[in-house]
Amino acid sequence: MEYFARPGQKLIEHLKNVAEFSVKAFDDIQISNKEKLKRISEIIAYFHDFGKYTTYFQEKLTGKSKASKLANHSYISAITLATYLLDEYEYGYLILPAFVSVFAHHSNLPDTYEEIPRIKAKDTITESNISQILIELNEPHSQRLKDLFRQYEDILKNFENIQKEYTSIAIQLKEEYFMKEKAVNVIQTLRRMLIKFEDEKEEVKEDIAFSTQLLYSVLIDADKKDAGGIQPKDRKNIPDDIVEMYIQKLRLEKNQMTEIREKLRKTTITSIKEEQLENLYGRILTITAPTGAGKTLAALNTAIRLRNRIQKEKGYTPRIIYSLPYISIVEQNLSVIESVLNQLPDYTTEKESYLTAHYHLAEMEETKQEEFIDYDKYDKMQLFIESWESEIIVTTFWQLLHTMIGYKNRLMKKFYKLSGSIVILDEVQTIPPEQWLLVEKFIELLSRKFSTIFILMTATQPMLLKEKSYELNKNFEVIFKKLNRTEIINLIDSTKTFEEIWEEIKEQEKNKSILLVCNSVSDSIEKYRTISRSEEETYYLSTNITPKDRFERIEEIKVKLRKNIPIILVSTQVVEAGVDLDFDVVIRELAPVHSIIQIAGRCNRNASKRKSKMYLLNTKESLAKKVYGVTAIETAKESILKYSKERIIPEKDYLELTKYYFNIIRERATKQSEADEIWKSYLNLKFQTADAQRAISEYRFIKEEPKVSIFVIKDSDDEEVFQIFKTILNENDKNKRARMFILNKRRIQERMIHINIERALKNLPPAIDYFDNLRFINKESLEIYYDLDTGFKYLEDEIKEQIIW
Repeated sequence: MEYFARPGQKLIEHLKNVAEFSVKAFDDIQISNKEKLKRISEIIAYFHDFGKYTTYFQEKLTGKSKASKLANHSYISAITLATYLLDEYEYGYLILPAFVSVFAHHSNLPDTYEEIPRIKAKDTITESNISQILIELNEPHSQRLKDLFRQYEDILKNFENIQKEYTSIAIQLKEEYFMKEKAVNVIQTLRRMLIKFEDEKEEVKEDIAFSTQLLYSVLIDADKKDAGGIQPKDRKNIPDDIVEMYIQKLRLEKNQMTEIREKLRKTTITSIKEEQLENLYGRILTITAPTGAGKTLAALNTAIRLRNRIQKEKGYTPRIIYSLPYISIVEQNLSVIESVLNQLPDYTTEKESYLTAHYHLAEMEETKQEEFIDYDKYDKMQLFIESWESEIIVTTFWQLLHTMIGYKNRLMKKFYKLSGSIVILDEVQTIPPEQWLLVEKFIELLSRKFSTIFILMTATQPMLLKEKSYELNKNFEVIFKKLNRTEIINLIDSTKTFEEIWEEIKEQEKNKSILLVCNSVSDSIEKYRTISRSEEETYYLSTNITPKDRFERIEEIKVKLRKNIPIILVSTQVVEAGVDLDFDVVIRELAPVHSIIQIAGRCNRNASKRKSKMYLLNTKESLAKKVYGVTAIETAKESILKYSKERIIPEKDYLELTKYYFNIIRERATKQSEADEIWKSYLNLKFQTADAQRAISEYRFIKEEPKVSIFVIKDSDDEEVFQIFKTILNENDKNKRARMFILNKRRIQERMIHINIERALKNLPPAIDYFDNLRFINKESLEIYYDLDTGFKYLEDEIKEQIIW
């Protein structure tokens, strides 16, 4: 009898291929007990689909019988693997990660305690004992064992054929492995091991928890690659001087900022060259530089040169993972990196080998994992992107942090790619302070265990891992002291209304371009209406308008600014980073200090004008506290008042201002107990948990309220894309549906807005067919639901403030 993994592929060939992929993956993995983990990873691969040898699965595959639970293969595969390992090897606690990896390879990492049940001790295991055990066990464990016993009976009927296949991969199966008594003994052994493990030292538990993530990651990536027909690509070289060559071609005009950018690149490279390579491992590298100092190119230059030095001295080639907090900055930096790499002669034909952009405009809800997936229809390019195969990966904090602090199947495929990589976190100050302690633990863990080199970049120096950090820009304090592009005008204790302050500023700053940044959509719309009544050249930006409208509007604003037309832009925090605009004057409602400094960087960026002013207002403090929290706003007020001299904070004091702010925030806002709970669960292999203790399944980089997605149709192009979207939604074949969405994702998401559900219910457009959480606005209903200037319509009597990032 022949056994198949899927139509057209023999099962034994699939097992061999996954094992080969798994072993190959360890070429780039930098970890202390590499050979042992490589061998156990190979064995995991050989057993991960063992359950497909059952007649139940084979008949389901050919359509001879209907799908049943007996065709499921993960549990029998995991138990058989554990049985083999306990019989043949002394792997100790590593059997737990092996069991979990196979058990969860079609789902997410579980609470291990929930999946290995407690079975009461018996003097001997007999048929009658087993009947009693099945009665005593709770569900789903009782049914799992019943199904396992029936699957074992089926395996034994064909044991000789199956044994022969395994002999071909140098694994000797024994009939005793498939006895009911043996299965019960194995479960009891795993449970005792788990209980003993709970009392082990932290370093032991850390090793096993980390090994679970690693082995799971290697398995699911190898499994999907073979199923999708993905072949490993040859690694590519990137020359040391590629960034400098690119900059020379730009022929930039010499000014203060170009000199600062050049000095930043030289200083960071000198730091990399002069330091012993061994001293860079286990350290957190930092690049601190003001806004507009060219951190993107400096970081890329540093990472490429460090990568080439590691390749020469250590014999392996790190990938460069460049992560950023917002989609808008990802796309801006991606464009720069593409321009740099485009100098390579084979970049056009080998682009995917050099560069991957991995981010989402809106995460689609994951469907429940199934035991059998037709991967033949799964898009190969998407698999390649999600596996982070390229030399440089540009991604979001969301993707990076939910992989590092990870348990989800879809995200964990790339976890092992973090090993030995150079990981850049740009604008690291945007990580919320309450997450610092947990993020620090995992950065430190990967740095120590995985030889991952982290480079944290910022203009505002948050207090992350300061005791282990190594600053590459040695002269950053001198650079900050020399800057005189902007100054903050402190008006936070003014008792005047916004309208009164606006009239005064407008009078003082005649014929200048002005950016006004508000803390909520509703407040920004209110202020836009106030200003636009008397000012013709007034624009509006927020996530209340579609990404397509935002992009078109930003391009129009850039043209006007280049022509020195004195426009006014009213916006939310959407312009805080990644929007390359340069105004004469900025007005900002009260916010955390790093947000204030970031917005100050939206005026006089290149020091090409006389000193620009940023007016800091506090006309709606209760709103600011609602958006950012009381602690952040009270600390910001305290910091601003401390550093204001006659209501003015010069740019040379921005660095000290942010240091003072973050020192206080670390004391007041970090959540030690929450981080400790999640870390404790992680060490105990509780990746998800139903009890009161938190697990990493609860970690969210972005915590958002439920939203309604709305497709906006303004013209015939929008209508065409909308019809494609409806076709995708109504496609019954989920593999085809997923592939169609991937191909059209950008065009769809560019025309969608995502509105807080409480807010949307007050002016709710019709549903798209029977999809209640998807709505649409057509050309005929624009007047009711979508203002062409300010986007989704707020009702006039609406009080609720919407937080927009």
